[in-house]
Amino acid sequence: MRFFKIAFEIYSAYPLSEALMILRNYFRIIIRNRLPFIHHNQERIMGYAVEFPDRPMFFGMLTEIYFRRFYKLPDTDIRTIIDVGANIGLATLYFKWLHPRASVLCFEPNPEVLGFLEKNISRNKLANVKVFPVALGKLNGEQELFTSAEVKGSTSASTIPPINKERSFRVPVRRLSDFIEKPVDFIKIDVEGAEGQILEDLEETGKLTLIRDMIIEYHMHDQNRGYSMARLLALLEKNSFEYLCFPLFSDINWKPPKRMRQYLIYASRGSA
Repeated sequence: MRFFKIAFEIYSAYPLSEALMILRNYFRIIIRNRLPFIHHNQERIMGYAVEFPDRPMFFGMLTEIYFRRFYKLPDTDIRTIIDVGANIGLATLYFKWLHPRASVLCFEPNPEVLGFLEKNISRNKLANVKVFPVALGKLNGEQELFTSAEVKGSTSASTIPPINKERSFRVPVRRLSDFIEKPVDFIKIDVEGAEGQILEDLEETGKLTLIRDMIIEYHMHDQNRGYSMARLLALLEKNSFEYLCFPLFSDINWKPPKRMRQYLIYASRGSA
């Protein structure tokens, strides 16, 4: 049933020729995931060769980005993209597949995935893509980056201290505003709880006015109740953004008190 649901989403989201191509990729990888002798850490998707540290993690990101199209780009000309929380680079590959002439700045502090990110960019000969091995926040300096003790290169790596003990790395932190000097068409932010700090930096430095469209994964961790969704949305409204919010991974029986709340926020300044 899940296969047919994903297939329907693919056909609904893409033109027919692209939908058929993506569905072939999805079906092939689904089969390979079930083969007991497939353990290597590489795959091909949409003509790209991709390496990764963990297959289930790779397939989860692949499903979100390519098959379910969580990072649907606006139907406008896009020449400048910032990928905050790039991980192994699947979103960057997706953006370059759709907009091959766009320039992309990738930010990823996790040393467990940096090598994969750089290799996936170089081996696929992506032009005008730069990688910055730093976390982003309100102040320049250093900070602990916490990541899963079980999954190498986990997508849950965050500078927000966890409730449960996890591994951590000391990583450099920079302000995103230091990297923005001209208008930016699109920013994707997926930083597991630090998204409010990044947006506050852009607002305080006047750089938020240079941003046209954003997709923000909002994470309201139980241990990080200080940055409510109301506060984040108020910041967007104050800076002339219109937005849509979609809950992720929830159902009618979901009980939020002991869970992380996670949403996709699509924000656009339009012609403002």
